[in-house]
Amino acid sequence: MEMNADSITVNDSSPLEDSESARQAASTLNRSAEKLGPQVAQLANKMKVKQTRIALDCEISRISVNRFFRGRSEIRASDLVNVLRVLGIDLQKEIEIRLQNLTSY
Repeated sequence: MEMNADSITVNDSSPLEDSESARQAASTLNRSAEKLGPQVAQLANKMKVKQTRIALDCEISRISVNRFFRGRSEIRASDLVNVLRVLGIDLQKEIEIRLQNLTSY
């Protein structure tokens, strides 16, 4: 359904197409999560930061950290931000820097 420029355009796709799109998006996110955990683990190992230290500093279980590092489970976004902070990466600051760079063009 199309409307004028001041109104919303409605997608005419069928529910089946929408659910397939959602499954594909979820699958892509799962593959990304499976790669992210092991990459964060590699960084922690190179920095010699133990899973126990990360778990204590982030107030999450060591088992959760281990499963995430092995790509076996996901963690909450807030926990990821905290894990990265323990490893010296301030995600919020990185985003702010990128936003500043984009607005300076």
